[in-house]
Amino acid sequence: MRSIYVACLASYNAGTLHGDWIDLEILDLEEAREEIAQILRESPHPNVTVTCPKCSGTGEWITMRHANGFEDKDPAGCQTCKGVGMVPSAAEWAVHDYDGLPSSFGEHPDLDELAAYVEAVDEHGDAFVAYFGNESHADVASAVEGFSDAYSGEFRNAEEWAEGFLDDTGAFQGVSDTLRNYFDFQAYARDARLGGDMTFLDNDNGGVYAFSH
Repeated sequence: MRSIYVACLASYNAGTLHGDWIDLEILDLEEAREEIAQILRESPHPNVTVTCPKCSGTGEWITMRHANGFEDKDPAGCQTCKGVGMVPSAAEWAVHDYDGLPSSFGEHPDLDELAAYVEAVDEHGDAFVAYFGNESHADVASAVEGFSDAYSGEFRNAEEWAEGFLDDTGAFQGVSDTLRNYFDFQAYARDARLGGDMTFLDNDNGGVYAFSH
């Protein structure tokens, strides 16, 4: 689950906890925004009025639409807003907790950025999660670009990366297996890390993700 807990700030400032979890893996951006708007409309401490979601601000309540284009309307108007087209709401919200998402997005995140992050994790997996948490990025798009350029794979350890890298680049071409076995792959990986050429990040499988620079 990748969710945010959205809190009503008017309620919070009044000493009341009012909010709910929003699952960004299930809801699209428009649905998430509507969930937030509903949380604010249900606030026990409204401080503004907003367009009625039932009648879209018309104040009318349509009871039936006919094939000829005519509409039957309740003479009392919209039941939700009592015919005025506006309903009470709180004005501001904040994210007070994250589940499965980086808290670095802060209390006032850009929902588009959160959605982009969820999409990136769905596409690239836990390796992207590790990369995103270890680097500074202007936005998720730049993080995805950086990840695509840097990611070198998942390995049991840095030594395994070094062995594969040197084999792939032909470093031991023409060298006998006997001499190759004397090479210190662990030291090579360490020097690559200390020299700033590579970053190795632990993963939950006991191995590492490797990233080049």
